Amino acid sequence: MQRPHQSYEPDPPSSHSHLDAAPNSVGMIFTTTGNSDEDDVLHVWLPLGKRLETRDFAFLPLHPVTARITTMIHSTPQIANREHLEEIVCLLYPRYNQTADASDPSTTGDALAIEIRRRDDLVHLPHLSERPWKEIEAYECS
Repeated sequence: MQRPHQSYEPDPPSSHSHLDAAPNSVGMIFTTTGNSDEDDVLHVWLPLGKRLETRDFAFLPLHPVTARITTMIHSTPQIANREHLEEIVCLLYPRYNQTADASDPSTTGDALAIEIRRRDDLVHLPHLSERPWKEIEAYECS
């Protein structure tokens, strides 16, 4: 079965740096637990309609604690209006901890993706999943 998304192939020199704001991209802000007592804040731009694998983009957070869609740049280099932002859905694909129910086909793939929308405001990611997860494997916004 062919997946409906299109993988984003990074250029080798930019695979470990951030993606710049560009037409048809979504800005997201994440907090991650750093090595100190304080959380780190990270803002990234994700291209619409492309799945970004964390193994290919080292700047994407593996263990985000919170996430929020901040803005979007539409097909022109202008910030999108509120109506466009409300239509955006970003999916985070976690790598789940191995459990006894891992062999259940209903608990694999997109069924367990974490969905984030602009109207959700600041999302606390560990509380959204029914199962514990290790890290985020991929990000995709559409």
